[in-house]
Amino acid sequence: MNRTKRLSALGVAVLLAGGLTVVPATIASAAVGGLGATLATGQNGQVCPEEGKVETPDGPLEVTVTAPEGELISGYCVKAGEGIEEVTLDDPVAKYTIVPTSGKEISHYTLFFVPAPSPTPTPTDSTPTPTPTEPTETPKVVDGDRDMLARTGVGPEVGYALIALALAGGGIAVLALRRHRA
Repeated sequence: MNRTKRLSALGVAVLLAGGLTVVPATIASAAVGGLGATLATGQNGQVCPEEGKVETPDGPLEVTVTAPEGELISGYCVKAGEGIEEVTLDDPVAKYTIVPTSGKEISHYTLFFVPAPSPTPTPTDSTPTPTPTEPTETPKVVDGDRDMLARTGVGPEVGYALIALALAGGGIAVLALRRHRA
């Protein structure tokens, strides 16, 4: 094999390896929460903080949790399989479904809370509101969840996935061209 062919083979291997490395990492980061979160994984054998830890003897694959009155869930720690995952939510929520990225059964979890913001009093307006003379039609919500569209925002994961696909596709294209020339 001459030097040009060796360099081409090395370049193809690097492109394919880059694509195959970036795609799984992208999928794992996109799988966390769906609402925007930061994931940190721990070492094997670790456990979540004891304060507020909830054991799940049935080993479910997901758990839906609700924050106590006056608080919001800001993150959680979950043990599923050998290691733990600590997740910090970008926006605290009142209700959340914990789904470990490992796909393994949940043995226990700990929730982290922040105080819920106090409602801001609305100023009263002394101006009378005019009553419409013609009835207005209210827009219909197709899906019962009004915030679903807002939560499907595209994050940086899509860009990473496209780069990974381009790298893998480029490597395959170079291989095909090399075989065609030979």
